[in-house]
Amino acid sequence: MSLPGTKASTWYRFRNEITKLTDTSARLDVSLVELDAQGLEVGVPYTGTVADTSTWPGGAPDTKYFTAPTMYPAYKNYTTSAGNAENACFEVIAGTLTTYIISGNIVDLDGLAVESVEVSANNSGGSDTTDSNGDYALIVNENWSGTVTPAKGGYTFDPASTSYTTVIADQTGQNCVASEVAAGPAEWTAYNDCVYDVTLDQSVTNPIGQSVHYIADNVTTYNIGSGSNPGPGPSSGELVDFATGSSTGVTATLTQSGGVQWQPDVSSNWFGGYDTALGTDARNTFGGIADMTGVTYYGGSAGWYVDLTFAGLDANKAYTFATSAARCNPAYTDRGSVFTISGADTYTNASTTGVTVTSEAEVWFNAGDNYNEGYVARWTGITASDGTFTVRATHHSSANDGRKAYSFDVFMLAQQGGPVTGGPPVTFAVIGDYGDNSSDEAAVATMVDGWGADFVVTTGDNSYGSTPIDDNIGKYYSSF
Repeated sequence: MSLPGTKASTWYRFRNEITKLTDTSARLDVSLVELDAQGLEVGVPYTGTVADTSTWPGGAPDTKYFTAPTMYPAYKNYTTSAGNAENACFEVIAGTLTTYIISGNIVDLDGLAVESVEVSANNSGGSDTTDSNGDYALIVNENWSGTVTPAKGGYTFDPASTSYTTVIADQTGQNCVASEVAAGPAEWTAYNDCVYDVTLDQSVTNPIGQSVHYIADNVTTYNIGSGSNPGPGPSSGELVDFATGSSTGVTATLTQSGGVQWQPDVSSNWFGGYDTALGTDARNTFGGIADMTGVTYYGGSAGWYVDLTFAGLDANKAYTFATSAARCNPAYTDRGSVFTISGADTYTNASTTGVTVTSEAEVWFNAGDNYNEGYVARWTGITASDGTFTVRATHHSSANDGRKAYSFDVFMLAQQGGPVTGGPPVTFAVIGDYGDNSSDEAAVATMVDGWGADFVVTTGDNSYGSTPIDDNIGKYYSSF
C-alpha cells in the first residue's frame, strides 16, 4: 500500500488479514491506522491488497507462512524529529516455526468410528473434529506442552484426556474409546401436530382404514404457512408435558421464508398424506398421539425453508428432538426433505436407519412418500448453554422442480433424565461344592461371611451322603 506520510511520535496499528487460497498462496488485506492516546483508532486507515501471493516476484512464500504467521511488532512508536517518518514500517516475518501433528482415531465399544467428536488442545494447541472414519489431527508448535481432550455430548472417553510435555516429534496413534452414556427416562415429553384441522377431526378414514386428524390430549398445534379456513396459527407458544399437561417452560416458534403452504387435505386425492405404516419409526414415535395427516409443503421457488426454534431450555439438561413428514404418494420419489440442527452445543444424530446422513447436524429423506419407510429425523443429547436451538426444514438440492419437498408434519421434544446408573454394589459368592461338614467348609464359610456377601450361588453338589443338608451346609450358610 502507498503511505502518504506518517506522523512522528504517533502510534499506529498495522493489520494483515490472510485468507488462504491454496496450500501455497493467499490473499493479503493490509491496513495502517493512527491511534490516539487511549489506543482508539482515528482517521481513515491506509489500506492495500495483494489478491494472490503466488503472483509475487520470486513466487509464493513458504507454506508454513500460512500456518504460523508472526507479526512483529504488534505496535510501533516513531519519534523522529521530522514531520514525516518515511521509514515508518512494520516487519512482517514469514513464520518458520516448526510444527508437529498429534493424530489418532476414536471408536466406540464395538470398534465403530465415532464422528463429530471435538478434540481440543489447550495452550493454543487448536482443535479438530473427527471425520466419518473417527480420525482427527491437531497441529501444535515445537516444544508445545498441554492437554488434549475429546468431547461429544452423550459420550465419555477413555482416556478422558492426554497430557504432553515439550512435543518435538509427531504424536500418532493417539487413540481413544468412546462410550455412549445411556439417558434415564425422560423427565417430560412434548408433542406438536403442525397440520391439525379441528374441523376434520376423525371425520373420515384414510386409504388404510384409519381415522384421520385425531389428536391426543396435551398435544399442541403450533403451525405455519398459507392455507384456507380454519387456516394455520398460532405459530408460537409453550410446549406442554404430554403426561401431565403441565407447562414445560419451553417455547417453540415456527418461522418461514419462501411462502410455504399449510395443507390439511383429506379429499380422495389425499394431498396431505397420513400416518406411516405400522411398525415404522414414525408410527412408533407419533402414532396415536399426533396424526401425520396434512403437510406443510414447498414454497413457490427454490430456497424456501421453515425454522423451528426452541427457547427456554435448561442449560444443565439434555434433550431429544424428533420429526417426520409423509406425503404418502408412491409416485413422488424425488421430494427430499432436509432437516438441519443448529445453535446447540452438543447433539448426536439418532435418525432412523436408512435416512441419508449428510453430517452429524444434517439428514434428509424422501418425504414425498415415506409411508413404508416411516423415516424420522432425530437428535439426542442436545445441549444448549444459551437455552435455545433451531431445526430447519427445506428441500434437497435434487428435489423435483428444484423445490418440491415438505416441512414438519409433527415433532417431539423430550427433556432427558440423568444418566442411567446402577444401584449399590452387590457382592456374592459362587461355590462349586459346599463340602461335608469339615473344617475346610467352615473356613470357606467364614471367608464368605467376611466378604459381606449378599447371596450365594451353587454350581455343584449341595450335600454328600445321607447326612441331613442342615448338618452339612445349613449350619454354615443358613443366613443366605
